[in-house]
Amino acid sequence: MKTALITGSTGFLGSNLLSRLITHSDIDKFVLLTRNKEYTESKLVNQILFCEKNKRLLEFINGDLSQDIPKIDRINEIYHIGAVINLLDNNNSRDLCNNTNYYGTIKLEKAIKHYDRFFYFSSVYAIGNTETDIQEERFNKPDRFRNPYEESKWMAEDYLFNLQDIGKPITILRPSILFSKEGSINQTVFLYGNIITSSLGLNHNKSVLRIQASYDSKLNLIDISDVIEQIIEHRIYPSKVNNLANTVSCSIDGIINSILSGLKVPNYNLVLEYYDELSQRESFLKKYLSPFVPYTTNKLGEINGAKSKRNPDYFYNYLT
Repeated sequence: MKTALITGSTGFLGSNLLSRLITHSDIDKFVLLTRNKEYTESKLVNQILFCEKNKRLLEFINGDLSQDIPKIDRINEIYHIGAVINLLDNNNSRDLCNNTNYYGTIKLEKAIKHYDRFFYFSSVYAIGNTETDIQEERFNKPDRFRNPYEESKWMAEDYLFNLQDIGKPITILRPSILFSKEGSINQTVFLYGNIITSSLGLNHNKSVLRIQASYDSKLNLIDISDVIEQIIEHRIYPSKVNNLANTVSCSIDGIINSILSGLKVPNYNLVLEYYDELSQRESFLKKYLSPFVPYTTNKLGEINGAKSKRNPDYFYNYLT
């Protein structure tokens, strides 16, 4: 019987991957690490039905990446997706990210006595705040990270690369920013757009809305369906590290213009920094968009190994 353990199964990527593996793989049994079985069952109603329909077994194991993980004798495939995604740059964020993303990865790997393949889901942004091209290889520790989340992902990668060096069967997968045309508050760009939407009820006396960003900046978005297809490919032909990204990145100007066009905001300027008096709406945006500023004001290097070939207009159209 082939078994797979998945962390983060209720998340955006985890739930989509679980659905695909249930219906299009030779895995007989899925083991889901969860802090709350009832919550997980409520979020995975369709996946539970898929298991019954496709005669797959489903088991829930109580455990928390930030605390204790039960010992497991053998698992064929591990899909370690669970993580704290917190873009704030403060000590609380650092503790949350390190406890789950770094130490949780160590605890999970040590909890499984034997596994055939360990897939770790990192991020292309683990390279930190740099314009260096992103190669499919081990990164030296960057001089700067945008936030503790990126640093915790780099630390986990570094630990797992050390295990690769002694022969452990580990594959590191680095998705860029996940996107789905259905839209979801759990998606980064839609969260960004929802914050802008929330500001529209505030007084705005200026004729031009200012948003802190740079025309030169880009974000790499990849459709969730493309990510799933590439994961399935790497499951069959695993390697040491793969960047899961789109061949062409989206401009910040294009993303914001699409969001504001959909909201019918007539005029806006991108600014690198605010200096003078702000409107109530701009004060709101400055406060709640601050975690995104390191991404919207910095350039992104080329991503080696990118395979998805979506035109930026594909993403812009769904953001409008």
